[in-house]
Amino acid sequence: IMIGTPFETKEDIDKTKKLLKEIKPSYTGFFFTTPYPGTEIYKQTLENKWLDLNDDLSWESNATPKFTINFTKEELHDIYNELVKDNFKKTVGGYIKQPAFISDMLRFAILNPIDSLKLFFLFSSGRREDLINTLRKYRIQGKL
Repeated sequence: IMIGTPFETKEDIDKTKKLLKEIKPSYTGFFFTTPYPGTEIYKQTLENKWLDLNDDLSWESNATPKFTINFTKEELHDIYNELVKDNFKKTVGGYIKQPAFISDMLRFAILNPIDSLKLFFLFSSGRREDLINTLRKYRIQGKL
């Protein structure tokens, strides 16, 4: 689910939360809207000068809010963290059942035993946000 689109409002966020409660997806993923070259939103971003397009627009950069038209970056991070927290069990539950995740984690544990222990500690201590951010960091670094 993309959040932080240029004209997204509090009402839109509330509708998203309500929809997630209604449809009860088995897996969720949350990302900040990023205007990748070749997309309509990239074209609109250029036309409206919403961003400095010299910023990092790589896939890895979707962990950072881009558009701050109706929300500050801090507010968008708070919204993101709330969505992740509210959907943590569904996200992790759906993800860890995937065979690809299981094989990735086994490979990761063999190649990175110290980092693997860190993930186990974060998971067992209930530090959800830290766990997800660490998994994302390892994915970006190519460790997962």
